Amino acid sequence: MKSIVASCGVASSIEGVNDKLERIRKGELDRYSKHLSIHEAEMLEDVTKKMILRIVALSTSKVKQCAESGNQQKMVALLHQLFDNNEIHSFS
Repeated sequence: MKSIVASCGVASSIEGVNDKLERIRKGELDRYSKHLSIHEAEMLEDVTKKMILRIVALSTSKVKQCAESGNQQKMVALLHQLFDNNEIHSFS
């Protein structure tokens, strides 16, 4: 799967989404962890990290499907629209 995504040049788009989600996650954790015990903060860290991994895994699966059907340009455009991220690079 990874080779299909990489060969279509959309890997950088998935990385951009992952980076943006991780920055959002860490920012929110920083805001709220001040009010939590160490145990609660650790649990929240674990849960939110797993959520991001699931979201990225689903995104990667959808990109693979689009790449196999020749619609990778549409997926990259959708990622740009959903995440409005200048750091997401379109494929060459």
